[in-house]
Amino acid sequence: MKKRYRLLSAAIFFLILGIAQRKLLPNPYVWNFTFLSWAVTCAFLVIIVRKAVAQYFLIGAASLFFALFAAETLFGLGFEQTGQEAKPRNVPIEDIRADKQDPELLPFNANLIKRDPELGYRPKPEKARVASRHSLDGKIISDVLYTFDEQGRRITPSRSAAKNAVAVFGCSVAFGLGLNDSESIPYVLGQVLGTNWQVYNLAYSGYGAHQMLAQIQGGVLDAIVPEYERVEVIFLTIPSHETRSAGEAGWDQYGPWYVLENGRAARKGNFTDRPRRAFPVLEKIMRDSLVFQRLFRPPAMDQDEAITLHAAIIAEADIELNKRYGIRIKTALWPGAPFGAELARRNVPLVDLYSAFPEDMLLPPDQASGHNLGLTGENLLFMDNHPNAKAAKYAAQGLADSLVK
Repeated sequence: MKKRYRLLSAAIFFLILGIAQRKLLPNPYVWNFTFLSWAVTCAFLVIIVRKAVAQYFLIGAASLFFALFAAETLFGLGFEQTGQEAKPRNVPIEDIRADKQDPELLPFNANLIKRDPELGYRPKPEKARVASRHSLDGKIISDVLYTFDEQGRRITPSRSAAKNAVAVFGCSVAFGLGLNDSESIPYVLGQVLGTNWQVYNLAYSGYGAHQMLAQIQGGVLDAIVPEYERVEVIFLTIPSHETRSAGEAGWDQYGPWYVLENGRAARKGNFTDRPRRAFPVLEKIMRDSLVFQRLFRPPAMDQDEAITLHAAIIAEADIELNKRYGIRIKTALWPGAPFGAELARRNVPLVDLYSAFPEDMLLPPDQASGHNLGLTGENLLFMDNHPNAKAAKYAAQGLADSLVK
């Protein structure tokens, strides 16, 4: 009898622990350990109860909760890898700190980002030097250093006497994922423009137009614009960006949610605030569950509708910039980006980067996609198909040419 009481006490403990963990643990770990605790609770109860029907029921419940724990954990790991390069199979990531004998050098992983109520996630606002090294068959194939300033922005050339400034928004392509500091597009742009221009890299891996608009609406440029005589704003958009604006990127579960209202983009909250297909009570309880979001998220948006929304978000950023600072946004279209016609219809200034690249670097327009970025294979990084340093240099020159015309 005492043994049964001990088991019952343990079951109650894990049940309460599972409930408490929803309050104690941060996303994306809100539900995975809760499911695990409930699985353990059911396992204890299987030992305690004596009726076969109840045992079978509890075994099924334990199996279900354990499966949910495994799925939630996998989806959570996917969220954590937002700040990491995608990597092919059998390519181990090495910790570069011991090799460099530098205790302040950090690994490039999820510890660099934090949940943000306005953007979904963001780099931590702290100065840091970050290393990322990859090897294949014992040979180093990627050895990259990322340096962030106090605001969590990747560094660019410092121009203390500059009279002009450029703020570059975008995703990992603009951020320079897989490239060293001095190879990123904003950094090279600063070198090309010279000492009279200060460039700010406001891009980050996985971002889309919705984060760019949320950044501007949140006042990210308020401290920058008054310091310069001329300020230019560039948003670099690539093929497949429309899926991010539509909330279909698996890593961006908590990003800003915009919808079309009378042809304009209006914020309605975050993607977690979108109405689900069914089960409103369950939605209220489990809205932070990544499994629940995957099962009951709204149907995927039609591509044409997504492109219209993406363009409307960019146009809204243009309106917001003009209202706040009297400046316009320049949208840089990466080769293959299908947004030119809709943005032109909305009178958004465009920079077509297709003409910035030599023909032998480009794929035919009908072959361009978010996977190949419209570039031939030798102009992409081996690791994850991001532009290499050569491609970044041509893109930066194209942006510079658009600013000094």
